[in-house]
Amino acid sequence: GLVVSILVSFSSVGGNLSGIFYSSRLGYAAAKEGHMMEFLCYIHRTRLTPTPAVILQVALSLVFYYVGKSAETLINVYSFVLWLNYGFTMVALIILRVKN
Repeated sequence: GLVVSILVSFSSVGGNLSGIFYSSRLGYAAAKEGHMMEFLCYIHRTRLTPTPAVILQVALSLVFYYVGKSAETLINVYSFVLWLNYGFTMVALIILRVKN
């Protein structure tokens, strides 16, 4: 029981960290292609990380956290937006398959 709980905790932390890295890189790539604000495509000189995109993501997370007054609200909002993203991606894929 305890070992499984610890392993699940480590897995959850790893999944959340990969989500943070993924979403900031996604904002960077979208800005680089001209789909988002230009300042998001800047990277750190030595670390080559999309610093403005990471800062924006942290700021939005803090806003959602303080508006919702709890981590549970933040998790619910994040989950809802994530599922919307998956849903819109699937719908777009179906539309593109039908058109082509």
